[in-house]
Amino acid sequence: MSDDAQYVPPQEVTTPADYWELHEVLYDGGAEGWSAAEGTWNGKPRVALRWNVSEAGSRLGFPNVRNHATWFVIPDDLADIVRAAIKLKLA
Repeated sequence: MSDDAQYVPPQEVTTPADYWELHEVLYDGGAEGWSAAEGTWNGKPRVALRWNVSEAGSRLGFPNVRNHATWFVIPDDLADIVRAAIKLKLA
């Protein structure tokens, strides 16, 4: 798969809308990578991750539910570690 492969951009991943509200994309690794975001889950600030394209080549990435791209909300005690790793990666 090339870097030009189509994928759902992280700023468009809003599922499940009843629980998740996206505030900011922290990192977008493109079609070959992963993304991280800050948002709220049930009204609480959270950090979430996802693969932009699945190993099977699905443009929905992983995780996905019922044909919708979605986020994996990480445990609170890992949020600062993920934020720090992203800062290092972007430095």
